[in-house]
Amino acid sequence: QQLNTLTTDMTARIEARTRDLQVTQEIGRVATAEYDIDRLMTQVVDLIVDRFDSIYHAQIFLIEGNYAVLKASTGEAGQQLLKRGHRLGIGSLSVIGQVTQQNQTIIARDTASSEVHRRNEFLRDTRAELAIPMQLGSRIIGALDVQSTLRDAFDDDMVTILETMTSQIAIAIENTRLYEASTRRLKELDDATTNRIQHNWEDFMYTRRTQQLTSHAGAQV
Repeated sequence: QQLNTLTTDMTARIEARTRDLQVTQEIGRVATAEYDIDRLMTQVVDLIVDRFDSIYHAQIFLIEGNYAVLKASTGEAGQQLLKRGHRLGIGSLSVIGQVTQQNQTIIARDTASSEVHRRNEFLRDTRAELAIPMQLGSRIIGALDVQSTLRDAFDDDMVTILETMTSQIAIAIENTRLYEASTRRLKELDDATTNRIQHNWEDFMYTRRTQQLTSHAGAQV
């Protein structure tokens, strides 16, 4: 009986982890296929909430100066937070503040007793919170934050899955930033070339017209 119970538990665990890996791959494909950074982040957090049963809220913060600024957030609560320009200071007493300062995963397994969790008026149902730094090499560009209505909702396997996903998201965001910067630079170069051609053409036409008028007046050009 003990062996059967153990086998059943292990089978269920393997199935859950396989499902989580498939979700991670799906989110990775979506992230790498999108070239608009705002749509990328919005799609990612929406998929996380949709695919992981234990997560009811997900959000992405990006570093801007001394703050982690909210860029994507799910649900009505997320819209309210985005609307008011929600941000948290790096190093502040909050899960996001600590994860962006310490550059390591931070978990508040029970928000009722956590010393690092900062209660949010729009997310009153949160009972567990997990934040993972988004980094490129040694540089932190932001953090992924997920929340659950269940205490101790994030076991070691799930943390590993989400850390892998966060690495993919960080790379996708950076690639999208580079793509947008390249596109913007190409447009600037294209506009500059167009303006230069137009200016040269106007000079040419002005010179040509001047020659014609001078010729008609009987003067030597």
